[in-house]
Amino acid sequence: TIPAGTYYVGWIIDSESTVSESNENNNTAYKTGYQLIVPVAVNTGTLNDYNPYDIPIEDNGAVATSDLYLSGAPSGSIITKITLYFEIIHTYPGDLDIWLTYYDGGWHDYYIYHYNDLGSDDNVIYSGVINFYNGISPNQTWYLSVQDRMIGDSGYINYFELWIDYEY
Repeated sequence: TIPAGTYYVGWIIDSESTVSESNENNNTAYKTGYQLIVPVAVNTGTLNDYNPYDIPIEDNGAVATSDLYLSGAPSGSIITKITLYFEIIHTYPGDLDIWLTYYDGGWHDYYIYHYNDLGSDDNVIYSGVINFYNGISPNQTWYLSVQDRMIGDSGYINYFELWIDYEY
């Protein structure tokens, strides 16, 4: 087994047309030919959880959050991909800001929809891949956050699920 690292493949040319590792003084030139990189072995895994509980979205009110606590990835693991799925029932989705976030002394928001991005359809069903969080630890409490920004309509977060792929 060759350990991970960078190795150089080349030629040693000496004046006697022989290569003698016991006499390096007779080498007249060293030519680097190719670089061989042996990658570090990477282990991968996936964390998954869901929240099936209805979370009310107040009409023109406070932020509604559905949370998932994901843990179990080894220390030093980093996210390579997040797959997000959610369902929101609302009488006017165009009123909504919808984002995924986590907190580690500061909020790290990734907006999926801003106010007026959506029309008047009564339900929002989203499935997509997010690469915004690549490189951070997957062991977090994740929040799907929703805020209704106009009066006259209401709804709820019906379902929230995350799959987080990571490597270590």
